[in-house]
Amino acid sequence: MILYTIKKGSPLKSAIILSILSSILLMGEEISSPYTPPEPNTRIAPHSLYAGGGFSHYLADDDTHDITANALTEIVGYQLNRYFGVEGRFSATLGKVTFDDGVTKKDRKKYISNKSLYLKGTYPVYGVQVYGLLGYGETVTSKMSESGLQWGAGVNYTLGENYHIYADYTRMYDDAGFKNDNFSLDNLSLGVLYSF
Repeated sequence: MILYTIKKGSPLKSAIILSILSSILLMGEEISSPYTPPEPNTRIAPHSLYAGGGFSHYLADDDTHDITANALTEIVGYQLNRYFGVEGRFSATLGKVTFDDGVTKKDRKKYISNKSLYLKGTYPVYGVQVYGLLGYGETVTSKMSESGLQWGAGVNYTLGENYHIYADYTRMYDDAGFKNDNFSLDNLSLGVLYSF
């Protein structure tokens, strides 16, 4: 019936009918094979080396004082596969360390550093890479040092092909090793990584 109409009708009517039929066919193709956008790059690529660093803020407690200090953190890591990597870190204080006993605050020329090696587990969630850290490290102060289990968690956001912004929290020490006091050291860090 449609072919008869095209054959017998005017050229304008035939063109309109052919246009409608073409639109219906194209619409059917779009419905049957919808476009799937590529998955965004939200992770450091497997089998890649990465390095970087950032600014950190130490939060420590020795039973008698709340201790705070600014620090720098350096990171070198290797992504083993999609979900696991290994990461080495070193951080050290910048300038003075503040001691607060609840009554007075004093800035002292003290030094706190930490070096550690972590197993890093990662997983992409809502456009960012969420990760956990578990490893072993050494915390050093002006007078002594102690080693122990360390852990942390953070997020990583990929800016482009090779650049990544990270923000994380790590518990660097939590034991009674320093002068037999209960001493804890936490680190909040924000920085940039570059993957090779």
